[in-house]
Amino acid sequence: MVTNRFVLANLLHRPMRAFASVLAISLEVLLILMIVGFCRGVIVDSANRQEGIGAHIFLQPPNAPPIFTSSGVVMPISDAEKLRQVAGIRAVAPVLYQVELQDGLVTIFGVDLKSFDEVSGGLTYLQGGPFTSASANEIIIDDLEAQSKNLQVGDSREFKGQRFRICGVVQHGKGARVFMPIETMQELVGRKGMASMMFVKCDDPAQTGQVLKSIQTVLPGYRAFSVQDWVSRIMNTNPPVLDVFLNVVVGVAVLIGSFATLGFSRPLEHQSLILWVSS
Repeated sequence: MVTNRFVLANLLHRPMRAFASVLAISLEVLLILMIVGFCRGVIVDSANRQEGIGAHIFLQPPNAPPIFTSSGVVMPISDAEKLRQVAGIRAVAPVLYQVELQDGLVTIFGVDLKSFDEVSGGLTYLQGGPFTSASANEIIIDDLEAQSKNLQVGDSREFKGQRFRICGVVQHGKGARVFMPIETMQELVGRKGMASMMFVKCDDPAQTGQVLKSIQTVLPGYRAFSVQDWVSRIMNTNPPVLDVFLNVVVGVAVLIGSFATLGFSRPLEHQSLILWVSS
């Protein structure tokens, strides 16, 4: 009862300061929820777009992280030829993956367009067309990237200090927001002859399990699983980097909120105590 009267006296004596304190804490909680929601949304969106490629198996090199990163964990692109010799495999698409934070979060696939089309069924072009050559200084962007940046065929984008001409705009949903020739990407990031991952298309989806066993025999130690299993792992697992980031954000928000609350309440303690005693 004493505590309740003390709090009430505090609120009545300085209502605007009390309101500001409540507002500060509310904003803190709101920002935490927005940041967590954004991070989870990015992961879910990425998983959905990779599932939309239409591959049956997803392959990563040993010690690769559970989600796509721009880390140095790569595999020789020549491993694709080993996979193509495995019974039950129709097509293999090696991909070199990068993330750019220029003008927002942008995912980029370095692809061999012929093999990527064999796995995905082909990109749907809304404007323009494919690369003019396997080593062209050109990129393909999806319609969402084009709308958000107000871009069209013939415009240019800069990545890592190099200008690229937009040769095509495609419907979103198949992998990255931006595509460039894998040879160009390899030169750009200093990973000649390397890939970050490979998408595999099977002759018969029902034989995916058997093909996975064959892949483990041909490339022991590599991370290979069905796309459905991989998407499930992504949706239900927080990457360590994301956990660290969220913990830092929450910690900073709580610290700021605590200072704001103390700053508003400390000048009132003595006056509120006098009001309570006098009553």
